[in-house]
Amino acid sequence: MNDVLRKLEIFKEIQLYKAKLYNLDYMDIKNSNALARGVELPYDPVEIDALKQPLRDKINALRAELEARSNDDIQRH
Repeated sequence: MNDVLRKLEIFKEIQLYKAKLYNLDYMDIKNSNALARGVELPYDPVEIDALKQPLRDKINALRAELEARSNDDIQRH
């Protein structure tokens, strides 16, 4: 795969995982609002936290790959 296309693919994957993470953040906010009102939490906070970390790990790994590819480009020129 062309290096430029791979970088684009990495960027798209990062955006996808970030969108999923934002959705989980929204669930956290809804839970906080419910907690403040003293009503039942709409989402399981343990499950939310368990889902967030793998997404962060994937984002960080993809960012590292993107940075490595960018550094390779700089060294080649």
